[in-house]
Amino acid sequence: VNVMEFDPVFENNSWAQIAAACAAGAVPSEWAVGAEKPFAMAGIPYTSVIIGKNHDNLHADDPKYNTAYNGGTNKAALTLMMKECYATTYRMHSSNVNNWRDCEMRLTTLPARLPELPELLRNNIRTVGKLTAERGDISTILTTADKLWLLSEVEVFGTNANSQPGEGSQYAHYTAGNSKIKNRNGAPAWWWFRSPRSGGVTYFPIVDSNGAISYGNASNTGGGLAICCCM
Repeated sequence: VNVMEFDPVFENNSWAQIAAACAAGAVPSEWAVGAEKPFAMAGIPYTSVIIGKNHDNLHADDPKYNTAYNGGTNKAALTLMMKECYATTYRMHSSNVNNWRDCEMRLTTLPARLPELPELLRNNIRTVGKLTAERGDISTILTTADKLWLLSEVEVFGTNANSQPGEGSQYAHYTAGNSKIKNRNGAPAWWWFRSPRSGGVTYFPIVDSNGAISYGNASNTGGGLAICCCM
């Protein structure tokens, strides 16, 4: 693929062009971490932000695993995150149990968002392996195969003061010191991490409306979704 086929301004490219660049291992250097592209979900406008490049590992469940995709690296070329929170708030689980692998958020809520994405984006989302502690009181790190997912504490803050160690590494977007505050429907709002809060079985850490770490009950229905995916 000729990189000249791609516009150096990230948002000027179609999702098909972005997918082609990712698959060919030909992402232009101008598509830097922090670059944005508008999109819509269920008719509501949002903004996607590149938070990492060659950061996430493809899961063996992904059809591009062990192929020539992205130079045969088994790395997703781009990790994208919503700049804003999804308009509707959701709980992590129906009861106060902080297990990402088996929670309602992962198994029901996020998969239900997939059909709302633009078709060409949806059809080119890679399945990646996300690392998360089994539960707040169990330090075993599990790998889940995810298309849409939430960040862990360490992926944002670079620390695990409120979570178990081993849940990935900080994304370049946050290493660079970018704001952790997210708006929902135009106003600052708190948003969920997938990390179980260490030391107990009830809470998940959150980012509060000021961009600081706090925590919420797994069944709290007021949590914002800052959805991530890879291409």
